[in-house]
Amino acid sequence: MSFPYLNENKKVSSEDKSRILMELDAYLCEEDREQNLLFSRKHLYPCLYQFGLKYLPVPATSAPIERVFSQSGFLMRPHRASLTVKNVCLLTFLKCNNPCNKNLMKIGG
Repeated sequence: MSFPYLNENKKVSSEDKSRILMELDAYLCEEDREQNLLFSRKHLYPCLYQFGLKYLPVPATSAPIERVFSQSGFLMRPHRASLTVKNVCLLTFLKCNNPCNKNLMKIGG
């Protein structure tokens, strides 16, 4: 069984949608919240498993997360001490996911 969203050209049927929603509901009701639950019980959640393989890859290096921590450090300066945790998270997300920043890094690198 393949996850219907992996093939962007395929229309998702209502049967596929209901199967995915049933899997998601069962997964969220799991009592055991071990770290690799989705992968250890792939026979119970085949659609979510396929989704996880595509959208939850493990980065090969720690460099991307180091860049995120670095950007957060630039945001957390003494004159910005009153920022809430939520605002720091949002600013870090925007800074690290801004397409302009990626283009500048390509030009400079």
